Amino acid sequence: MATLTAIPVGGGFFLTCRVTSKSVAAGIGVDLYTSGTTPQGTLQIAPDQSITGAWASPLDQIDVHPLRTRPFAPGDVVVNAVTGEALVVRNVRATAPGWEWSNTIDWRTVYPTSGWTVAGSATLT
Repeated sequence: MATLTAIPVGGGFFLTCRVTSKSVAAGIGVDLYTSGTTPQGTLQIAPDQSITGAWASPLDQIDVHPLRTRPFAPGDVVVNAVTGEALVVRNVRATAPGWEWSNTIDWRTVYPTSGWTVAGSATLT
């Protein structure tokens, strides 16, 4: 966890949006969430695609989950440091607060990235 002001230029953070209103005249209203269940800001997207809005607190008080570089890619062979299990990564996705991966195409099994290291690669067909 970090504050919004701690994110460097070129860095990223997780931002979840919830549509709160829609109208032809006013456009779309959106609440912004960076962590937790309390909106940290709002946006109004006008019909002409212009955007206005504001954060609910000063930027150094907005907690965010930094977006880190994707640790795995499809085709990576990963090994669990505790169990010794080896699997092939089929899918990778960003979630708050981090990345998760699956060894199945349909996400039937999902793993956090912690505890796993890349040991090689496989060609997926």
